[in-house]
Amino acid sequence: MAHEKSGKLTFRQQLGLAYLITASSVEEASRQSGIPHSTFWRWLRDPNFASHYEAHTAGALEVAGKRLRNLTALAANTLQEVMEDKTAPAGSRAAAARTVLEMVQRQRELTEIEERLQQLEAIAQTKVARPVRVA
Repeated sequence: MAHEKSGKLTFRQQLGLAYLITASSVEEASRQSGIPHSTFWRWLRDPNFASHYEAHTAGALEVAGKRLRNLTALAANTLQEVMEDKTAPAGSRAAAARTVLEMVQRQRELTEIEERLQQLEAIAQTKVARPVRVA
C-alpha cells in the first residue's frame, strides 16, 4: 500500500534510511551504520519513516523493472541465436526452445487471466450500479 510522505525525517533517520535501502537486511544496515537494529525496527513501524522507506524502495524497483524490460529483446535474440545455431549442442538448442515455449505459454495464461479479471470487474461494477432489492 502506497503511503504519502507526511513529514521530514531527522538527520539520523535520513542516514539510517540511506543504509537501509542499500543493505540486504536490517541487521546489515545496523552493522554498517552503527544504528541499533531495534531502532530500525521502531522506525519501520513509524508511518512517516515507513512511507519514506516505501517511496525509496518503490522507486528502486521501478528502475530495476525498466532495466529488465529493456533487456527483453536481447534475451529473445539470444534464445533465437542459440536455437538457430547448428553448431550449438542439442541440449542447449532444446533448452532455448523449451524456454521460448514456456514463456509463450505463461504469456497466454496471463492474458487469459487478465481478460477474466476484466470481465469479473465489469460484472461487479454492474452489480454495484444496480443495487439488489430484497423482497
